[in-house]
Amino acid sequence: MKDKRYKYLEDVIEDYIELADEQIKIPLLIEKAREKYDALKLEKNGTIIAYDDAEDAFKFFMQLKKYEERKNEINQELTEIENILRDFLVFLNEAKVSYEKKDDNKNKQTFLFWLEEGQVKCNR
Repeated sequence: MKDKRYKYLEDVIEDYIELADEQIKIPLLIEKAREKYDALKLEKNGTIIAYDDAEDAFKFFMQLKKYEERKNEINQELTEIENILRDFLVFLNEAKVSYEKKDDNKNKQTFLFWLEEGQVKCNR
């Protein structure tokens, strides 16, 4: 995240929720791509790899690399947002903050944020 300045608490919380969701999904995507690569590797168990097979392996390689880079970005961005939330909660004398989010079906989900031993916690 490149010096993102937040004007509203809602933006901070929305980014936190979005990144936390993505942080859960990325390892699953990495695992799925590795399984596909392992299946390809088992089929082509030789020292000479045909160009088409190498091209398929390269696609998996680039996909894994992209996922790993995104995983690192998510961790960095989430750390920055958690620091903002932690500082804000300290500013509020460690009060809890609730946030209601409506999904596409207009269902409400309430998130609660608080500090526990200096760490931001959420009821996700």
